[in-house]
Amino acid sequence: MLERCGGEGVSPRISEVLAIAVEPWARNQGVGDRLMEEIIRRADMFQVDKLVLHTAVDNLAGQAVFRKHGFVRCGIEKEFYPEGQDALMMQRAMVRMPIRP
Repeated sequence: MLERCGGEGVSPRISEVLAIAVEPWARNQGVGDRLMEEIIRRADMFQVDKLVLHTAVDNLAGQAVFRKHGFVRCGIEKEFYPEGQDALMMQRAMVRMPIRP
């Protein structure tokens, strides 16, 4: 799930990856990579400038997928999840090629 942060006219355009999930039986088959590629493609289509997300600090497999797709650590949010776990905040700048005449 991808959600735009702020209003329609807000600049820079920032969207948050709210959720990405792969069933246990489908892991290690490239499903997470394909989901991230589609999220990035759609963010580009909507001219998003930056993607942000939160993931559990102990979700090392998820963090590896996010890093593979250009996300970098940008902070920790204490007690982010309902059970009180901390979240790692990550972000990815969107890079668009300039349109040439």
